[in-house]
Amino acid sequence: MKKILWIIFFCAFTGLVCSQSAVNKRNKRIKTWHVSELALSPDTVAVDTLHLNFQDANFIDRFSIANSYNGNMLSPLESKIYFDRPIGDNFMFADAYSPYIRTVSKVNFYNTTTPLSNITYKSGGSTFRWEEEIFFLFTANFGKRLNVGTNIDYTISHGEYNNQETQLFSPSVFATYNGRRYKFTTAAISNVLSNYENGGIADTRYITDADNSQFEGVDAENIPVRMQKVGNSLGQYGFSKYNYSAFYYNHQYCIGFDKETKITPDSSRFDYIPVTRIVHTFKIDQQRKRYFEPQVVTDTSIYANILFPERPQTNDSVWLSTITNTLALHVEEEFNKWFQFGLTAYISNEYQRFYTANPDSTSSKVSFTNTKIGGILSKTRGRIFRYNIQGELGIQGYKAGNFMLKADLGGYFRLWNDSIVLRADGLMSLEAPPYFAEQYNSNHFAWENDFANIYSTRIGGALSIPTRGVSVNVRLENLLNYIYFDKNALPAQHSKNIQIFAIGAQANLQLLKHLSWETEAVYQVSSQPDILPLPAFALFSNLYYKSKWFNVLNIQAGINVRYNTAYYVPNYMPATGRFYLQEEIKIGNFPLVNLYLNFHLKQARIFIEYYHVNNLIVNSRNYFSMPRYPLNPAIIKWGVSWNFYN
Repeated sequence: MKKILWIIFFCAFTGLVCSQSAVNKRNKRIKTWHVSELALSPDTVAVDTLHLNFQDANFIDRFSIANSYNGNMLSPLESKIYFDRPIGDNFMFADAYSPYIRTVSKVNFYNTTTPLSNITYKSGGSTFRWEEEIFFLFTANFGKRLNVGTNIDYTISHGEYNNQETQLFSPSVFATYNGRRYKFTTAAISNVLSNYENGGIADTRYITDADNSQFEGVDAENIPVRMQKVGNSLGQYGFSKYNYSAFYYNHQYCIGFDKETKITPDSSRFDYIPVTRIVHTFKIDQQRKRYFEPQVVTDTSIYANILFPERPQTNDSVWLSTITNTLALHVEEEFNKWFQFGLTAYISNEYQRFYTANPDSTSSKVSFTNTKIGGILSKTRGRIFRYNIQGELGIQGYKAGNFMLKADLGGYFRLWNDSIVLRADGLMSLEAPPYFAEQYNSNHFAWENDFANIYSTRIGGALSIPTRGVSVNVRLENLLNYIYFDKNALPAQHSKNIQIFAIGAQANLQLLKHLSWETEAVYQVSSQPDILPLPAFALFSNLYYKSKWFNVLNIQAGINVRYNTAYYVPNYMPATGRFYLQEEIKIGNFPLVNLYLNFHLKQARIFIEYYHVNNLIVNSRNYFSMPRYPLNPAIIKWGVSWNFYN
């Protein structure tokens, strides 16, 4: 760990020296964006400099307003809001870690007129357990066209309960070149995330009956857990480890012409008009999931089976390596002023290699090649109406016959003095089941299934009034052949239709001159709650005071609460990292309340937060996220973030 910290601080020092030495006399201008796999049009995002709600700038609170997780930062996580869950990965063991993992779609690309550096440090916890996050960013332009940058994220959280420590080390480098005819976007990413497994607390009465003389006065660190440490060595904990690494390179060549524009009768300007782009994308990524027990867990309440009892340890590993090449031809929408839309045709080839290290010391390897074709019709320019319609079809490999059709449309109109923004989206897909949902072999679980393809239809719409700070959205999905994990933590398929309906509302209201109230609420219904359980209602509400003191210091002081109704929250299975059904206990109807204070002074942001403050002042002790996994008790968190622009 010391080596990692030295690397981070060395990069930070180097970046700050470079940024301070490169004084730029021009006005500061920073653009940042995300890219899709084809990188045809950037998805602009705001630079992370906002001082409001800095205390919620963490993986879990930004992911969703209601989450299931092990109570500790970086632990396996699933949103309780169905439509906040990412679409499943080919590597199903990645789903519980996806909120923490930096992928190509999450990389920020930059174009700056002055070098940008950022150092962020966050900490918190009790006197005996704590969490720390160190984030570093440096990016700079070399000329107008080339930008290069790097960021490093290192997080460690010991957890308030035993055998709960998590760690994430996530470095990446990125670069963009935006030439007149040739451009490229590239990134190299690595993520290493590990978490100790404790199986949850041994007796929930340490939380629910903390006023009982038998259980009162027991600190979180002394509550027994079901998967205890073996021996005295630090290596004698059971743990899970997830690795994701990727290299992405997209390059494009533009064919166009120079168009003369008369400025005055005696002078002209020549503008380059792009017509067609030839696009090639190369991506290679590798994912690995490992589960280790230093001594095989024999607790039948956790694992019903030990399939290889002669093995002294459990050491399950699976890999997925994927190489993707995509070739596209894109016609620019600026080319024709009468019919302004972009048109893209592409073909993509995917090579996948699945690998399983079996508990009997053998291994299984299988490879597949898939090819698909697709097209995109889009309009990304203009203020009144924009759209993006994409369709693709698998033509070769085990995904042959799979298809996807999706559309995003948006526009706005004036109503009196307000602008009304309307958005609509839809998705229809037929997908092959994940490979490891059909074939898997480990020390506690083994299965061989023949699942049908999964069919999904999703539609949604949203209406917002930005000037009033309010919005409403409605979403509906129909699932056929939904794959889930049953009460035995085994994959199963529901052969009938499941409908999910959700309506959400957001409001950001200015109550008084310095008093604001933000609220987000979601109501959702599942037609098969025994197969796909969801809380009926979830709420996030944030009341705060904000002002500027002495004309330089921005202050935000507030209180926020997260709440969801009780339901049969899926349990967590350490050996597979999957969430599975249970009908023994309902969890919910407990508010999580936080007090916080934010400061913003020039280029620095600081926060201090009293997390779960109601744990100190209310009698209710039912603060569980999942069965046997309580939330952290009341702790103090704080953090500072500093931007350097020149």
